[in-house]
Amino acid sequence: MAESVRVLSTLALKGAVQNLAGRYQAAGGAQIDADFAPTLALLQRLRAGEAADVVILTREGLDEVVREGRVASESCVDLARSYVGLAVKAGEPHPDIATEPALRAALLGARAVAYSRLGASGILFAKLIERMGIASEINARAVVIPQGFTAERLVAGEADLAVQQISELRQIGGIEVIGPIPHELQTPAVFSAGRMTASPRVAQSDRLLRYLASAEVAPALRIELGERVICNGRDVTDAIRTPEVSEAASRAAADPTVRSAVVAQQQRLVAQGDWVAEGRDIGTVVAPDAAVKVFLTASPEERARRRAEQIGADVQTVLQEQAIRDERDTTREHSPLIAAPDAIQLDTTGLTQDDVIAHVAALVEQAS
Repeated sequence: MAESVRVLSTLALKGAVQNLAGRYQAAGGAQIDADFAPTLALLQRLRAGEAADVVILTREGLDEVVREGRVASESCVDLARSYVGLAVKAGEPHPDIATEPALRAALLGARAVAYSRLGASGILFAKLIERMGIASEINARAVVIPQGFTAERLVAGEADLAVQQISELRQIGGIEVIGPIPHELQTPAVFSAGRMTASPRVAQSDRLLRYLASAEVAPALRIELGERVICNGRDVTDAIRTPEVSEAASRAAADPTVRSAVVAQQQRLVAQGDWVAEGRDIGTVVAPDAAVKVFLTASPEERARRRAEQIGADVQTVLQEQAIRDERDTTREHSPLIAAPDAIQLDTTGLTQDDVIAHVAALVEQAS
């Protein structure tokens, strides 16, 4: 059995780390021995001398322990960002929180609001209600917990609203996430990981860090942290990533009526100003005059491996379906999948997500 790697992680990534641990070990990685707590609590434990191989904290927290010499700076990687959201007990009405006035009304109308004292979400919320001028009213009947999951207070009937990172809210059954606090009222928390300088398992720790930052794992982390796709009020995040939907999307994309409508919408979006867009015909049809065009590719085997890892499917099955879809997409009459003549082609086979970002950022820098 592979040697275990000790991980201390923020609560926000508890679900993601637990879900990925088995997949990582099945792929030949070390067993993950993880413990979870808010970043501030983990910082206290680390400063008290608790040992670990890898830590996952907010970016600010990780920077602190890097400066203290506890984490190797060269090992640090950003994993994902997360927004703070609100939840209610399952079956209860969802108040409007889409704007600051609506959020204010929802908070003041709640019998009690639960939030965490130590978590990044609780710190943000405390500052937010202070800025909104409603801190005294909210705190007079708030349920403030030292750490843990605020949504548990909904299930227990102690609060009407719970505030926390969306990924943390979703880990409790019997509740429903309303959505994020308006983005203009918060700065997303960036969660990052690094290897402890005292770790005796350098190779195993660095391998785990590369895995967590890889292109195939990043989407799972983003989804776990609350990046959801809502269609007509229904959460379709998982449904749209099935092989059946991928196949249907490829067929629908070949319909000239569909393509024309989608391209018109995309062009309206990019006409609004500075933008970054990704898609199979962005550089050839949607924005042929784009300042920087990058055509990302990888070997068929690498693409199939990434997709299989993302959706939990067999690599060979994905490879066969991918070949059929590529043939159809590259030969369709309307908006085919081809590289623009002036696009820079970047083969991402064997590259990490950070490698690809660095390459693209350098190209943008050169163009400016």
